[in-house]
Amino acid sequence: MGCRASNQPHVQNDIQYQLKIDEESDCDTQLSIKYSSKLSNQEASQQKKNQISAWQDYEQCMQEFSSISYLSLDLTKNNIGKNGALILAKGISECEQLVSLDLNLQYNNLGDQGIQNLREGIQKCKNLRELYLNLTYNNLKKDSPLHLGQLISSFKQLISLNLELRYDSINENGAQILGEGISCCQNLSSLTIDFRYNEITIFGTKNIIQSISQCQNLTYLNLNLTSNQIEDEGSLNLGKDIQNCQRLQTFILDLTYNKICFNSAYLMLERIMKCPKLVNLNINLQQNNFGSINGETFQDKVLKSSSLQYLNIQLNKNIEKREIIIKNQTKIVLECENLISLTLDCKDNNTNNIEFMNFQFNGIDFTKCINLNTFNINLTNNEINKDHPLLIFDYLSQLKNLRSLSLNLYGNHFKEIGCFYLRQDLPNIPNLSQLYLNLGLNYINDISLIYLQQGIFKCVNLKHLSMNISINRINQKYMLPRFIKAKRLVTFQIIE
Repeated sequence: MGCRASNQPHVQNDIQYQLKIDEESDCDTQLSIKYSSKLSNQEASQQKKNQISAWQDYEQCMQEFSSISYLSLDLTKNNIGKNGALILAKGISECEQLVSLDLNLQYNNLGDQGIQNLREGIQKCKNLRELYLNLTYNNLKKDSPLHLGQLISSFKQLISLNLELRYDSINENGAQILGEGISCCQNLSSLTIDFRYNEITIFGTKNIIQSISQCQNLTYLNLNLTSNQIEDEGSLNLGKDIQNCQRLQTFILDLTYNKICFNSAYLMLERIMKCPKLVNLNINLQQNNFGSINGETFQDKVLKSSSLQYLNIQLNKNIEKREIIIKNQTKIVLECENLISLTLDCKDNNTNNIEFMNFQFNGIDFTKCINLNTFNINLTNNEINKDHPLLIFDYLSQLKNLRSLSLNLYGNHFKEIGCFYLRQDLPNIPNLSQLYLNLGLNYINDISLIYLQQGIFKCVNLKHLSMNISINRINQKYMLPRFIKAKRLVTFQIIE
């Protein structure tokens, strides 16, 4: 017997209520419910009447489909409050066979009592194995982490947990309580935690990571701590404790805007890459304190991993224009023999300081990544000019397996001399077959274009080309399409 429900919404004044069954699924036990509130300046009594009617529909629906296994509810921005949470929880509690629950309650002013009501209802679903809770911006107070921690810890059989608590005033005590709940779920293989824009400190970070590291079956971890108070010590603790996740394969980490300096970021990365089965690492370190390296002397730094295949590092907006003095240039050496794809996003690090430019962008030695197939680098808005040669090509030319290159130099001062360097360097990548080159807004002229043509023509294995030459000083743009046709590329795109 399959589920039946209308895909057409019931509209009651400005309240839209929709039931939807996944018609493409072979499973007849999936139900998705979505409320969309579009209230204007109606009288309060009329609003209340509409809400009551919608809740009556919901209760009737949940009674009819009480045998479902998969339930998705989206009530974003409906201001249901604690009373609505009580009705919502009662309906969920009827579904004793639930295996997966996806509950999106962003912007609903639930408060502590609303969270408690949800906990009491959801806890009755004893068979739950997948839990997705989005409780962003819900006026949570000191008791909410306790209720959520108790809820999570009651499902020791969970294999997948997604917890989103943005803008919810979670502090170090709240982080500790939530962490203790997570540590009870020893069967977790997938964990997503979104704690952006909270009040988590060094100690809160340590508590969370220590709890996560106790989940020894974890293979996927997505941790977002943007705009908290992690700082250097917190990042170092994170790197130290995450090594205990012996089965971790994918780690996505966002530490944007947390006052972390370069040296601490490096040490954290060094420790993270010691996870023995880590395959995919995506780390966001933009808008931190990399400019705090003033006056320090560094030795070469090694990042080593024998398992890593995909590495993505974002370093956007990490340097303001200031006096930066580096006595000895640092080189970061990547020793990742199985690395297939490397992405470095370093846009908007505006500085004229040549030492720092060499330090951050050119001092990356990845010649030991012998299997690197794809390399993407974004150097948008970095004031790169003739005094800042792209020494990165010295490394690229040594990578015999490199086939795909994306080089984004938009908004620099590359000019004619920069294109001259490209003419020399591009042909030195022997097996390059796919090239994306963004030279928009770089003061390049017709001579620059000739240099580019000469360099590209010498890339004998090139089959796919995409190039942006917009907002420049090129008059004879017609030359490039003729040249491309002669090159006999499989695909090409020119943005003028």
